[in-house]
Amino acid sequence: MQKLQSPPAAGQRLTAWLAVPGAHHCSMRCIEGTDINEVANRVAFIEKTPRVRNAPFTDLHTDYRNWHPGSKGDDGWDAESQAWCDGLLLNLGYVLPPSA
Repeated sequence: MQKLQSPPAAGQRLTAWLAVPGAHHCSMRCIEGTDINEVANRVAFIEKTPRVRNAPFTDLHTDYRNWHPGSKGDDGWDAESQAWCDGLLLNLGYVLPPSA
């Protein structure tokens, strides 16, 4: 598993995979207990290409630089893409919900 930069606080808990508001064909994981509408709280995002945040959110116009992309899947609910993201998230020290 590839090591990424900027690990979160140890043990930071994440949500289950959720539909992105206004884009239900996309899925995301957010930091548990935060506003899912805020891009800064998203740590994994899949439209077709899975992405895991590797740097903190600073600006909406440059946030595209803060994501580590994976291989393109079928859609935002692609099981292999979600598993790829989950592996990187675990590597970064995040805690996935029990059903993950």
